[in-house]
Amino acid sequence: MANALESVLKNRSLPVVLNRELSFLLPGTKNSLHSRVKRALAKEKLIRLRKGLYYIGSSIQGESNKLNPYEIAAYIYAPSCISLESALAYHQLIPEAVYRVTCVTSKRSVIFEIPVGVFSYLHLPLEGFYTEVELVSVNQNHFFLAKPWRALCDYIYCYKKNWINLTPVLESLRIDKMDLPPLPKEKMIELKKFYCSRRIDRFLKGIEKELDYGA
Repeated sequence: MANALESVLKNRSLPVVLNRELSFLLPGTKNSLHSRVKRALAKEKLIRLRKGLYYIGSSIQGESNKLNPYEIAAYIYAPSCISLESALAYHQLIPEAVYRVTCVTSKRSVIFEIPVGVFSYLHLPLEGFYTEVELVSVNQNHFFLAKPWRALCDYIYCYKKNWINLTPVLESLRIDKMDLPPLPKEKMIELKKFYCSRRIDRFLKGIEKELDYGA
């Protein structure tokens, strides 16, 4: 038989819950709530993501609610989106396995090392944060993901790479040129406006000469 905590979370639409929400949803004192959460954590019915934020385990919401690191990244630290190495790997552009979830955020840079993995967020102080970002839905999991050229430009911008052509992209990241998607002229212009960065301008100008993608 489900206890009170399991009952209020069983049909919850979101995969996570805040401690302050539990205080509202469950009757009792602060100490009783603490005890309920502690027991749920011990049985992995709740998984602690950060202070005051928990992922609802599959034993409560069913096997379809399996933890997806890309989905919970935005709950751990928002606003953010999957980018950099994680996005490049998701798009099957880089061959190496990525052992942390890499994101960009409009807030300060931070790293969370928690039981479910390592989540890295790098600051990107730009307006129009979701330019060239798509909402991906996989097996009831939803997350924001940088498209290939956005992820690559984020990599250059955040890691301060002075790349002026495709050579370091192919050699350092080991991306196969044939795997790179087309970059229409209007998308290149949009990226230049988005970053407003000399570093990105130099890179895009350089690859424009190398790639015959057209408009």
